[in-house]
Amino acid sequence: MDGAIIEEERLTPVDKIVSAACKNYMAFDGLHRFEFKDGINTIIGGNATGKTSLVWMILQAFSINDSHERIRSWNPYRNGLGTSLIELKFLAGGKEHYIRRVMQDHDHTTDIHLYVGNQEPREFYRDHDAIRYLKTLEPVFVVDGLEASRESFYVWKRNSKSYSYNSKNQSGNLISQMNEYISTLNESLKGILLQGNEVVCEYKDGRILPLTHLSGGNARAIFVIGKILSIVNMIEEEGKSKVILVDEIELGLDKKVMKKIYNTIKEIANNHGYQFFVTSRFGIGRINPIRVNRFSVPVVYRRQRTQNQIYQNPPFFSVKSTTNKFRNI
Repeated sequence: MDGAIIEEERLTPVDKIVSAACKNYMAFDGLHRFEFKDGINTIIGGNATGKTSLVWMILQAFSINDSHERIRSWNPYRNGLGTSLIELKFLAGGKEHYIRRVMQDHDHTTDIHLYVGNQEPREFYRDHDAIRYLKTLEPVFVVDGLEASRESFYVWKRNSKSYSYNSKNQSGNLISQMNEYISTLNESLKGILLQGNEVVCEYKDGRILPLTHLSGGNARAIFVIGKILSIVNMIEEEGKSKVILVDEIELGLDKKVMKKIYNTIKEIANNHGYQFFVTSRFGIGRINPIRVNRFSVPVVYRRQRTQNQIYQNPPFFSVKSTTNKFRNI
């Protein structure tokens, strides 16, 4: 009809990821299962133990694509493991969802099962119908390396060596939002203020000093929380999923400052109903730690096996398409 305004259909946000499982996927050799909590989930492990693999497992479970070039190019032992499986249980639109993806060489999806509903009989979707359903969900938010720079929250003026408020990218209430959590970040501060276009610190004893007077770690902690709150504001404004994945949050800060950052993110998550997944190489002071250390070496790194033996691994899983039973992870 001429002149009619057609409102775009809104996508359904993902509220929470409950659990995940995989077999022979990326860095994970064999079967691995993970249970997640509200608030923060910290994925802990050393280099090449599977932190990024767990992040990509979540992303690929939601993917509307059959293959992923980044996984193809990144994974050093893709050809050695043959068939892979990932499973994910999550909540969206007040309903439980369970998805199972079978893939060849971690990359090309060969079969998808999706069950939706809180009780029997549950809705069942497979393959292309499952992909069409996934297209109705809002994507989860991913930060590939939390580069909490001055530009995220401030503008750095090298001549005056001062931090200035970046009004182009932030809503007007960001300063007041920051002050809700400032005592968790720095117990000596009453808050941060705008003096003209300059950001300053107001101490509890009445002193007002430029942000540059804070030690480097404490100033950077403010950048990090400013970045997190900026992401939260964007998600709130656009109605996105309240699940945030942060791959690599290590910022070169000491344990005391990192603990303050984690406690502040926990408060933000609880106050706004968000779920965070954060990868970290360190476990001390981390909240809800999930260790992903591999217990066995991927087959391509087992030097005692010949190349022919590597490629003789049989498929581990056969999919039955006749069942509608909801299978918990």
